[in-house]
Amino acid sequence: MTLNPFSTKPAPLSQAARVFAKFGGVRCLMRALHKIDPDRPRDTSAVYRWNYSKLRGGTGGLIPLGAMPAVMEAARHEGILLTADALDPRCKCPP
Repeated sequence: MTLNPFSTKPAPLSQAARVFAKFGGVRCLMRALHKIDPDRPRDTSAVYRWNYSKLRGGTGGLIPLGAMPAVMEAARHEGILLTADALDPRCKCPP
C-alpha cells in the first residue's frame, strides 16, 4: 500500500489493518464476505474488533483462524492479492 507522503495517517501495522487496507476498508471487506456467503451473517463490530487490542476486547490485530478461509476466498473473488507480507501475523513497525 502506498501512502501519501503528506498524509498524517499512520501506516497499517497489524495483520488485520493490512488486510482491511487491501480491501479498501472494513465495510468493503464485509461486502466481499457477504458476496461469497450471503447466508452467513457477520457482525460488523466483530470484524472491527480484529484490529482492537486484547485489552479493548479485540483479537490484538489478528484475523481469527476460523475467519481466514472466508477472507482468502473473498480476496480471490474480488481479485485482491493477499501476499504473505499482508498475512504475516507479526506487527510491522515503521522504519
